[in-house]
Amino acid sequence: MRIAGPQDMNLTNGKSVADFLRPRMSVTQEEVWVLCLSSNCKLIHSEMLFRGTLSHTVIHPREILRTLVNHKTYTFVLVHNHPSEVALPSEEDILFTTKIKKLGKLLEIPLADHVIVTTESYFSFRESRLFR
Repeated sequence: MRIAGPQDMNLTNGKSVADFLRPRMSVTQEEVWVLCLSSNCKLIHSEMLFRGTLSHTVIHPREILRTLVNHKTYTFVLVHNHPSEVALPSEEDILFTTKIKKLGKLLEIPLADHVIVTTESYFSFRESRLFR
């Protein structure tokens, strides 16, 4: 599913990201979205890349990186939901974020944040200083 956002939408923190995607995300299945941003954090493109089960989804870095390159992304935000309503990251979430951050750095497309969204709250890796 692809959703093009308004060109003037500025996604500069975890709350703005959560507010933008929360109404678009499933409450019963995990989804992984990528938000492609310009150099001034304006939304270029948003896309759900993976959909899984209530508690798991398979994610392949290649699909994320392909989307970033295809949309001439300057920086990006990775977003996924937790239908369990627990916004805290799992160890798997932390390891995957570290991996994607390194791959983005290699491509010179930095990961700006990874945000976990629930229906009531969110968790931002950047705001919590969990970037490794």
